[in-house]
Amino acid sequence: MHYYHEILSLVGVPLFRNAIGGDAAAQQRSIAIADLQVKVAEVENKRGDLAAQIQEQVILQVLDFDQFRREFQVSQEVAKREVLRQKIREIDYRLAVGSQDTVSYLGSLSMLDQQKAQAFRAWAKVRSQLARVKLLVLGTEDG
Repeated sequence: MHYYHEILSLVGVPLFRNAIGGDAAAQQRSIAIADLQVKVAEVENKRGDLAAQIQEQVILQVLDFDQFRREFQVSQEVAKREVLRQKIREIDYRLAVGSQDTVSYLGSLSMLDQQKAQAFRAWAKVRSQLARVKLLVLGTEDG
């Protein structure tokens, strides 16, 4: 009878332990693995959420960039036309044609300077927005 008890302890007890989950250390490892699997799933979900948020931000920033680009193009064209007008005013002023006096001529120069400044500010917005998009897409300013 002792012989059967010995065989049962060698075979039966390990089978019984495996059936109920093994010893405490094995249960702890199992719990730790399950915990890690949950944490990995959470990280993957957060990574997906962050990717979606970044994608949305890129789209919004690109739309802003396009708007700033169009504003710059309009401002640039207006400045080009103002330069041509100013050349005509200068010729009129030098030849003393028409009613262009010094005050109005200087006023037109001031308007041209303001238009050039507007075009420069619009260009600065375009460059700044492009840097924002680049930072979002590439992740660094050096990119």
